[in-house]
Amino acid sequence: MRKTLILMLLIFAMLGAAGGNDPFVKGREHYLAGRYEIALVTLLAAVREQPENPDCYLYIGNIYTHKREFDKAVAYYRIGLDLAGRPGIFHFNIGQALYHGGKYRESLESLRRSLDSDSRLVEAWLEMGRAWYQLSDKTNTIASWQRYLAEAPANPQADTIRKAIALLSQTNFLFPAQQKALADKRQAEEDARKQALRDRLAAMLAGSSATNAKTAASTNRQSPVLTAGDVTTKVNDVTTKSKDKADYNKGEDIEN
Repeated sequence: MRKTLILMLLIFAMLGAAGGNDPFVKGREHYLAGRYEIALVTLLAAVREQPENPDCYLYIGNIYTHKREFDKAVAYYRIGLDLAGRPGIFHFNIGQALYHGGKYRESLESLRRSLDSDSRLVEAWLEMGRAWYQLSDKTNTIASWQRYLAEAPANPQADTIRKAIALLSQTNFLFPAQQKALADKRQAEEDARKQALRDRLAAMLAGSSATNAKTAASTNRQSPVLTAGDVTTKVNDVTTKSKDKADYNKGEDIEN
């Protein structure tokens, strides 16, 4: 019994040593522990030793997705897809990477393929709903999420999804892109209104300035600025005219 136990321990030790020297096993361990940079270096080394191992490409793609380098992720997923016996998970991950990279229609295509390859990947319905949402397609968003609820009624996001569907079903619901378009339109209208007011005010001020200038010019022509001598002449003129009239009236009195 003791010899058997010792033999089993030796076998496990040998298997552990063999696994410990496998860069793919090491890389996967680093990945699962969240040590993504070390995992990436280790798995890239594993690819050189095991170029036909599809799982190497799967984990490398996952790391690049985590790093938000989505084009690189898709490239590695596609290599693994060509090697994989079960391509569903690769189509699914490609769909997610494309979604996060903003390629929503391409994402939908890959997610559909994941379901064609493996109908058990019901999360694809959830992801498809998210892609349709980004495309502002209410009908397909609701349909995809309802299908996900039907396939996975006990999923942890079920209540949240039901609330989202209820919100989407409201007649006045607007997608984020529609909300932005409406806000931009209102802002453009407000900017145009303010500019029209500024233009109107500027025209009024310009007209007022022109009127004031014309009035000033007319006034200058009728009553020029007088020197001291001019003032004396003007006063004398008035005095003379008044005197003439007085003399005329006085003459009338004499005649009478």
